[in-house]
Amino acid sequence: SILSVSICTFTASSLRKRNTFSLQQNFNQAVSYLSYKLDGISSTSDMLIYNISLNSILNQTASTYSSSQQVNDSKEILHLLKNIQENDDITQARIYVPDNLSYSDNGVNICPLSQAESSLWWDPLFVKKGLHLFVGQQDLEDHPYRSSDGIALLRAMYKQNDYNTLAFIVRLDVPIKTIEEILNSANFTNDSTTFLIDSEHHIIANSDHPDENLLQASSNMVVPFSGLSENTVTKVSFSSGTYMALQAGLSQSDWKIITFVPYNSFNIAILTIIRSILLVSVLLLFLAAILSKPIAHTITKRIDHLCDSMSEARKGVLMPVSGTIYQDEIGSLYENYNFMIDRINQLLAENYQIGTELKSAEYKALQSQINPHFLYNTLDSITWMIEGGKNEEASFMIT
Repeated sequence: SILSVSICTFTASSLRKRNTFSLQQNFNQAVSYLSYKLDGISSTSDMLIYNISLNSILNQTASTYSSSQQVNDSKEILHLLKNIQENDDITQARIYVPDNLSYSDNGVNICPLSQAESSLWWDPLFVKKGLHLFVGQQDLEDHPYRSSDGIALLRAMYKQNDYNTLAFIVRLDVPIKTIEEILNSANFTNDSTTFLIDSEHHIIANSDHPDENLLQASSNMVVPFSGLSENTVTKVSFSSGTYMALQAGLSQSDWKIITFVPYNSFNIAILTIIRSILLVSVLLLFLAAILSKPIAHTITKRIDHLCDSMSEARKGVLMPVSGTIYQDEIGSLYENYNFMIDRINQLLAENYQIGTELKSAEYKALQSQINPHFLYNTLDSITWMIEGGKNEEASFMIT
């Protein structure tokens, strides 16, 4: 039991560290890849923002800008935008131009600035002061020409001779599928959910098959995403369950990527190994309980046999222990006991022999003492018979 607990504790700690490291590595790769994609979109916008031809066209004075020239310029702008759209990560390249231009509303790629003024991203764009602004689909206006859901990069360019006057706005739409594929790669397990959120904790995009319980528990996306440390795996609990969470910010924007891994899935390998260890431990204890009695009996029965022989020895029955003598500790006791019994029997035999010889010697000594007295008494009796005139009796006795 102590060994099992020690192994479980050590294994769980090691696997938890490994899972945490793998989760961070997998997550960081997704963050880096998404940053790379956004950097690529930003670099593409530079091609429009700093395009000499485009700036020359949109910095012309309205009074000297003829209609025919505007038509030719619109073709050049459309050609430039269509080249940008050949990028697989851009579904639509769009430019917002002043309303007084004849080509300001072709309905697809060139739009009037007045249309952008009602957009939710209008004010935040000017806070950026010419830098790129990424916005989610909830902040994008819904027009008929909008091809699909996605995010957009927006950049404002000001007139070269008057920085306070807006020249045009570039907008590059990125399909949401591109973002979702990257978010899917950040999922540590099949039931993980990864979100891309903005600074107000609104969901911009999420990975496929999101955790419905998690979405329900965090409908406004404020409670789950507040208080999480950057680039640190944190255990969080909601009413719907417990998760391991990890978040990181994107350098190109104030967006964040957050991944949630169900706690049970995060520890599934740990739980599997712990169950295996506990199962093996229970089996070992069960086998020990079953085998301990017969194994112990093989030892105790020989000890009991030795004890029985000792009890018989106390009664005077000096018999050696019978049976096979094994080369172990009990076998050594058998050998020593049998040696002792054999030695005792040998000593008893020697003692009996000495006692017999002693009795014989004593008998002979006694006999040697009795014979002279007997002879003396006989001679004395003969003498008295002769002196008494009993010659015939004396003759008979002498005979």
